[in-house]
Amino acid sequence: MTETPSTRHRWPRLRRVVTPAGLVLTLTMFFFGFVAVSCSTPGGFGRGGPGATTTYTGVALITRGAPEVTADHQVAINAQLPDGVGPIVWLASSVILILLALATAWALPQRHDVIGGTAAAGAISLGVGGWQAWRSVVDLVTEQVSPRLQSGQKPSQFVQVLPPYWIAVGLLAGVALLHGVASIRDAQQPETAPGRHGGAHDS
Repeated sequence: MTETPSTRHRWPRLRRVVTPAGLVLTLTMFFFGFVAVSCSTPGGFGRGGPGATTTYTGVALITRGAPEVTADHQVAINAQLPDGVGPIVWLASSVILILLALATAWALPQRHDVIGGTAAAGAISLGVGGWQAWRSVVDLVTEQVSPRLQSGQKPSQFVQVLPPYWIAVGLLAGVALLHGVASIRDAQQPETAPGRHGGAHDS
């Protein structure tokens, strides 16, 4: 398909806006819940009693910070059980890679190979970190609620991965794909550039 001059100039401008915005939004997702222990967990979990929801933000999973517990369902201090998880190193690595991709996008927006590769590595790190976080929470739930489970119930069914995590993964994968395609086009460019003055057409 023949690419018009206006299209050739439109895509770089769009990438310069979409890439930083997507990466900043990805970082913002870390301040929201990534993993949660359901309010239907038999007998409650950690610092929460029956009916409490325990939510781990991305930041809490990286820093081993205290998860958020439904305020009116917290149990007395002497009845509370451990609920800290982390630090999840893979999640911390993904933040570093996102920051590197963001810095490159601002300083060297034409380096699609570096931006795309860094974003792809960040997405992989985020994927592994998300699984590790979920697994760690499931293990903690297993220790605390197994004796209270009814026949057929499993600890993992009370632990959910929340939408902000999936949004972060999707945004990061989108940035990687966007710059991966641009990088491939850049690699093909030297082959077509010499022929432009000789009547060759762009594809």
